[in-house]
Amino acid sequence: MAGFRVGIANLVLVTATLAWSTATWAEYDAGKLRQVAGGYLDAVHLAAELHQSRCGDLFKKETDSFAQATGELAGYLNPNDANELQTFLTSDEFRKAQTSTREFIEGWVELLARNGRDEQASCNVAASSVAKVYEDAKQNWEQAKANYGR
Repeated sequence: MAGFRVGIANLVLVTATLAWSTATWAEYDAGKLRQVAGGYLDAVHLAAELHQSRCGDLFKKETDSFAQATGELAGYLNPNDANELQTFLTSDEFRKAQTSTREFIEGWVELLARNGRDEQASCNVAASSVAKVYEDAKQNWEQAKANYGR
């Protein structure tokens, strides 16, 4: 029994040391964080637009809202980078990107339908594709937070 306790104590010590070491390896890297954060915000926005499209009822993937995502991103950015994000989100460039995404979704579903699918099948293809994009972007964001966030 004493050997078991010593083994557990050593395991706890090694785990704590590894956790501390890993935390010290993470270094804020604004460029890498921005790149991954941009992909994540794009995926969140794409999912939100699909939810609001004619295919919205078929898109069942639970996703973060855009407000949740931007709030979370800001928490991992240095203050100057967070201000830059806020400035971009209020820009005409961002509003144009939102419109382009909305038009892309509608055009994509129409193109899928023209290729012999009915609307439901087209929406299913779009929904599964957007779900995969979102899952990948979310996973990349989680890794970037740990590796490059402040």
